[in-house]
Amino acid sequence: MIPSSFYNISSMNSFSFTANKFKGNIPPAIGLNMPNLREIYLGTNEFFGQIPSSFSNSSQLQIIEIGENNFVGKVPTSLGSLRDLQLLRLSSNNLGSNSSNDLGFITSLTNCSRLERLGLAENNFGGDLPISVANLSTQLTRLYIAYNQISGMIPASLANLNNLMVLSMQDNLFRGDFGLAKLISTTIESSQTQSSTIGIKGTIGYAAPEYASGVEPSRQGDVYSYGILVLQMFTKRRPTDEMFKDGLNLHNFVKMAISAGRVEQIVDPALITTVEAELAPAVTENEVKYMESEAEEDNENLSKMNAYVCKCILPILKIGLACSEELPKNRMCMEDVIRDLHRIPNAFNGVEIRCEG
Repeated sequence: MIPSSFYNISSMNSFSFTANKFKGNIPPAIGLNMPNLREIYLGTNEFFGQIPSSFSNSSQLQIIEIGENNFVGKVPTSLGSLRDLQLLRLSSNNLGSNSSNDLGFITSLTNCSRLERLGLAENNFGGDLPISVANLSTQLTRLYIAYNQISGMIPASLANLNNLMVLSMQDNLFRGDFGLAKLISTTIESSQTQSSTIGIKGTIGYAAPEYASGVEPSRQGDVYSYGILVLQMFTKRRPTDEMFKDGLNLHNFVKMAISAGRVEQIVDPALITTVEAELAPAVTENEVKYMESEAEEDNENLSKMNAYVCKCILPILKIGLACSEELPKNRMCMEDVIRDLHRIPNAFNGVEIRCEG
């Protein structure tokens, strides 16, 4: 055990005992006795018991890393008062009881406006994922809730967390159609029901068109969503952008540009700028004598740029198009997607672009 006297050092601001064989409880009054604590690292040990609610008294806490232990019970809602909290890792414990109110503490964490990482994976959390998860800090970049017993629909409003880089939700009990909400309306004029996605943000444009007619979610539908995301990543245009109307959508926009040989005009300028920077020759005093051949170098660089677009960007855009075909039977299968994606790095290496300084 960690000597109990250590928990009474009020001047302590960083407390780290990660990756040992320590056992026992964290003292319930730790936050009262260590008010200046900013970081606590107790992960990968054998601690047990409940997470002390007194952590909230260490008001300057920025990091709580207590994953890979044997903590049990509920996560204290008082953690929501830690306004400077940036990382909360509770993964790989025995928290929760597979009940409907296990995740109620998430609502309190919406007060932690600086939260960047939240790890809740590999516990016993059950119940629905609360809608309040979409109100977590906009600075959140990593959210891990995999390997629990969380059920229900995935809130479409998760798209509000627009800085997320990692979203891990596998091995739970989620159901539904990848966030596609269907509004069923009954009109006086007709006894038929109509499926609509009007007013649902974050899924329009990404959901396969057949879902609008009530078709069950399918692998082909997921392939369509993947294809649209690929096109968005490389063009920096969302399928919901105002320019897409009167029959024009992101798929057709890219398809027409490829047919017209205008790929460079629709690709995200940041991609082109990056390659141009790699192609730009570094001129030193010893190289001034070569300045007269600058025109020839420009032509060579332009040739390499065209080769980069042709061999690297164009194949990826074509994969996006093949995945986002309107008819499910015409969409590319993911096995072929993976095979073609593996070929692209070889083509990229064939374009002589300096990648290292």
